[in-house]
Amino acid sequence: MKFAEIAILGFFSIVPLGNVVAGQGNGLSVYWIFGMLGCILYPNYKRLDIPRYLKIILLLLLLGCATIRVAITGMDAYEPIFAFLLAFCLIISLDILSNVNFKSWIETAIRYNASFSYSLYLIHYSILDFLYSNYYSDINKYYLFILGFIISNIVALIFGRYFEIRLTSTIKKKLKLLFLKH
Repeated sequence: MKFAEIAILGFFSIVPLGNVVAGQGNGLSVYWIFGMLGCILYPNYKRLDIPRYLKIILLLLLLGCATIRVAITGMDAYEPIFAFLLAFCLIISLDILSNVNFKSWIETAIRYNASFSYSLYLIHYSILDFLYSNYYSDINKYYLFILGFIISNIVALIFGRYFEIRLTSTIKKKLKLLFLKH
């Protein structure tokens, strides 16, 4: 890794690392750190040239460990060991699936879902927290989760259509015109 890359990583790590030590969102920071480490380590992992069947066995073992971890600690999504196991599961899964050719309709569905993913990221917690705070004692927790999942995706889809696609496109066009004039 070059010095410039380390400096950029260090700069963008200030807030997440601060949140790990003290602050709200420390669980998400752990995921961010493991995700960043995964990006950094992935090229070295690819050079190991591990046979596909061993990757699948390793993936299943890690998924088993993650399942056991959840059984032991309860479903704490921000638990660091669970996050670590999940990060390696994602790295191995990406590697295993990197040579798979998906049908065009699957690619289209993935791109469509990605088109409102940022809106979903921004609003899902508020919706889930509202439902939990107001209806947890009235509705089965699994139904409440499913309801929250559906509502979050519908609202994010509506926001995403406007903000992530239409508004972003308009802003890009105006900025392009602004900079081309000068």
